[in-house]
Amino acid sequence: MRLICPRCGAQYEIDASAIPAAGRDVECSACDHIWRARPEGDGFDPAARPRLSRPLSESVIEILRQEAARELEVRAAERRSQRLGEAALADPPIAEAAEPAPGAPASDPAAPSPDDTLLPGDAPEPGFQTGAAAVPATKVMPSAASTAPPAAPPAGSSLPAPAPLSAAAPPAVLPPALRDQTARRRHDAGFHVAVVLSLSALALYALAPRLADQQPYGPTLVEWRGKVDHLRDRLAAHGDAAIAQLRAVVDGQRAAGD
Repeated sequence: MRLICPRCGAQYEIDASAIPAAGRDVECSACDHIWRARPEGDGFDPAARPRLSRPLSESVIEILRQEAARELEVRAAERRSQRLGEAALADPPIAEAAEPAPGAPASDPAAPSPDDTLLPGDAPEPGFQTGAAAVPATKVMPSAASTAPPAAPPAGSSLPAPAPLSAAAPPAVLPPALRDQTARRRHDAGFHVAVVLSLSALALYALAPRLADQQPYGPTLVEWRGKVDHLRDRLAAHGDAAIAQLRAVVDGQRAAGD
């Protein structure tokens, strides 16, 4: 089966089975034109198509159109990039200027030759031109006097002392009275906090039996009071034992002295 592009006239030979009876959208690879191709001896009747149960909404049709347009743009971009790549491969590469070797010295066309260098006291050649039409002045080698290092200063002269570097300012020191006042305030604040905590603990210890029925902190306070009483009894027992031992030692020393 032969297909002919209606725009550029390009002809394509394809298999007849590739085009169904209802036709098919084809695209010309030469001019990107799309048309509806139908099989030869088209006996397709558009009116014989089955009717849809309901027509498509305009939103669905618009979405289909946008998808088709996007697909066509993607295909056209792919063909353009392929053609550009083929054209780049067909063009011969531009010869690049040969770069000098890494160790070779760079040649400077404007550098004067050794013959153009004049030493002090040499006379110019007969053909030397002067004035506006004269060639650029040649390089003159410096004399020994001009290249000599600067003379050392006399022995009696003194060089100016270098300016001292600016040192960082020392931290500010508080006067003794202010330091004592700050330390006293910190001591008073710590003492007051300790007194407040002690009074709070003593108040909770004294009020624990009265708050035993208060939920949910009453039972916790009673348990805490019992632990405090147990600890106090243990401390009292250890204290009594230590006092008894101390008395026994004192009595033994007295008996030994008598």
